[in-house]
Amino acid sequence: MIEGETKKAYNKTYYLLHREKAKISNKTYKLLHSAELKVQMSTYYKTNKERLSARKKSYYMENRSERLSKDKFFRQTPKGKAISKRHKSNRRGLNFVPLNEWFTGSEAHHVDKEYVIYVPMEMHQSNRHSLLKDRNMGMINGLAFKFLKEKGVMCF
Repeated sequence: MIEGETKKAYNKTYYLLHREKAKISNKTYKLLHSAELKVQMSTYYKTNKERLSARKKSYYMENRSERLSKDKFFRQTPKGKAISKRHKSNRRGLNFVPLNEWFTGSEAHHVDKEYVIYVPMEMHQSNRHSLLKDRNMGMINGLAFKFLKEKGVMCF
């Protein structure tokens, strides 16, 4: 073996044997030197931006199907669904400020361009409405605020 390769092998086995100690040491170093590390990483990114971008793009192209399947799985998790709702509302020109917590079987209903109430899916789909066209909003907002009042949520 070449000298560099033996050193790599030694470092790897040492790390595997002392993993917990190394994690604690790395964590404390990052906490103590966070400002320095931030500046260092920022300058590194600025100087190597093109190379990093090309590497990231090539990795994505080589592992495209795997990335797509992982992204699809993430979008089906509760966190992924919440992020997707925020992205869709931003794309439509609406803000996303929830007045109550999400619960299983709920849908987000915009009472105006900013505020959202999570209401049961059956209630939300019982009445066709459109915020942007101001169609049937009075009726569905009445149902939504009645639902909030029944749940005891104070929003205003």
